[in-house]
Amino acid sequence: MNPTWPAWQDFWSFISDHRSITSWVAKAFIAAPLIDIILGFGPPWPTGTAVSVLTSLVEALVLMGSFMFWKRVTWRRSTFLTGIAFAILLFLIYILLFDLFVYSAPSEEAREVKGFRYRGDIESMIYMGATERELLQSGGYDPLMVWAPWTVYTMRVVVLISWLSGFVALAITMSSFVLSQRRAVVLGEC
Repeated sequence: MNPTWPAWQDFWSFISDHRSITSWVAKAFIAAPLIDIILGFGPPWPTGTAVSVLTSLVEALVLMGSFMFWKRVTWRRSTFLTGIAFAILLFLIYILLFDLFVYSAPSEEAREVKGFRYRGDIESMIYMGATERELLQSGGYDPLMVWAPWTVYTMRVVVLISWLSGFVALAITMSSFVLSQRRAVVLGEC
């Protein structure tokens, strides 16, 4: 028998336990990124739905991995607080990147990611007094018409990774807390 099977069995019993509050917290946490479909605060690339599904999938995988890891590690309050601080920092980085590199094209519902270096012909137009907004309008709001394509592709990935990193940090932190509470209940410490 596979030595990891008991841990998987524990994980699936944890997820399928409908009476446990910690189980409900874990399920709600995995579903939380789906709220982005309604609020539209996630990265615009690849698509809003794809980002939400990808984030939920990453959180589920992190929860599974955390379950395996935290099952063998003693939980400490300082680890939890450090994790929360790290998650907040990563979300603040995401918000900064969102603010600097995401624009409405042309409305809030249609967003796109900017690059960080103008194309050569656009750079001279900016120098002559054209605004970024005017150039975007004339280019059909296509970022590849204004910024060097490699910078647009790079920033799309950076914004997406910063979003996922914040959720990964939060998932690891929350799963460690949830599993420590579960351990305390199992051991009769509560």
